[in-house]
Amino acid sequence: MTTTWADIQRLAADLQRVQLAEGTKKLSERNCVEVVSMLMASKAIDVVFTSDGHAYLTKKHLLTEIKNECIGRGGRVSLSDLAHTLNVDYEHIENSVAVILKQSSSFVLCNAELIARDYVDSLCMELNERLSETGVLSASQLIKTWDLPSEIFYGLVLTEIGSKVEAMIDGDTIYTSPYLSAQRNLLRAILNALTKVTPMAKLSAHLNLSPSIFWSIYDDLAANNEVPGTVAGGRSSNLAHYVPNRHGMLVRSFVLKCFEQEKMIATSTLKKLSIVH
Repeated sequence: MTTTWADIQRLAADLQRVQLAEGTKKLSERNCVEVVSMLMASKAIDVVFTSDGHAYLTKKHLLTEIKNECIGRGGRVSLSDLAHTLNVDYEHIENSVAVILKQSSSFVLCNAELIARDYVDSLCMELNERLSETGVLSASQLIKTWDLPSEIFYGLVLTEIGSKVEAMIDGDTIYTSPYLSAQRNLLRAILNALTKVTPMAKLSAHLNLSPSIFWSIYDDLAANNEVPGTVAGGRSSNLAHYVPNRHGMLVRSFVLKCFEQEKMIATSTLKKLSIVH
């Protein structure tokens, strides 16, 4: 038998009338609790007692209270806070939240918190707005700024990358496509302008790119014959250097000129020219 909140209100009114009656017809609070308990045991009503035992509410009404509390708090509330605020046992909150999740896709459970999908959507919108301004953001910094558990950020927000969030993530860094396109053009310009041997790690740091993203862009430029130079050294060791083709020509010209004029060249000079190590 399904009991509505109206049924409970009528029962409460009946009990109140008995309470207000004179003489032996008056029931004690204990008697009232016993009556309701008997009705619950016989499945005549389906209610939940508050933690202090002084009140009760239907399970359907508890579902409504939980959803209202979540929305009222901006779309996110912990189950422990729900139990405290609604004055019901934690077990009842867990059971009711499970029902809510089964009945509606508007809510999710993450890190022992009930979260409205609208709340997640609002975070995605804010993330898009921030990215449109900067092009690149740190995931760990966002977690601190939003005071958001990492489980929620990575499990609910970043899973929307590619759909509701127009970006890509590599490690701790989130990038937009326009930002990466701009950095690609900048790297191409730098590589074409360099005349001396330069550490690739220095270029990566200057462009504010993670190593994997940096090398991906570099390889794309090289595949399109847009790199006037070569890389010396292993990438994984972080000792890779970019050697411009122009560098070799300038060094050759300088060395020949030194021999013509001085008939010799110092080893220290060769080291500075990155010829010997």
